[in-house]
Amino acid sequence: MIKRNIAGLILTIIALGILVPGLTKPVFKLNVSGELKSQFANISGEIINNTNSILGTIDELFSQDRTLVAILILFFSAIIPALKGFSVIYAVIMSSKPHSKRIFTWVNMISKWSMADVFVVAILLTFMSTAGHIQSVKQNISVLGMNLPIEIGLKMDSQILQGFYYFLAYCLLSMVAMSVIKITTTTSET
Repeated sequence: MIKRNIAGLILTIIALGILVPGLTKPVFKLNVSGELKSQFANISGEIINNTNSILGTIDELFSQDRTLVAILILFFSAIIPALKGFSVIYAVIMSSKPHSKRIFTWVNMISKWSMADVFVVAILLTFMSTAGHIQSVKQNISVLGMNLPIEIGLKMDSQILQGFYYFLAYCLLSMVAMSVIKITTTTSET
């Protein structure tokens, strides 16, 4: 086995190991709170406080009968990356076999469909659009012919959590591993 394939194999194994916490640890936290202010009372409360991992989100989507979205996220963020990683390991270990080059070509093809990198960007965009976002609206309500001024405020806050960083590390290591590996049907290279 050539040295670069050994390095690629090690990187692939590490990437698969990092994928597990990337799927199971919390990825993103979203907190939305609301407040209603008037001259008579102030009412405030938490509307949403949600922290989930990728697999937790998939489970939640299934429980809400959002089956198609759950299946797509499961397929593109868990099944394809795992299948890709194990196929790369097999192709590298069996690199002297003629079919290993076809397997590696197939892995390169499905890599375009894993969409793990798209998922990472989507989380970053969601984070940036909800981090510290405060919106307030002032209205007048007419009660028994009297105009009462009220102010309704929403505060959205989000945090990227450790699962995101594991998933990001998986994406980067996986890409590096794929660029390092060279599958040939001979073992005479060094």
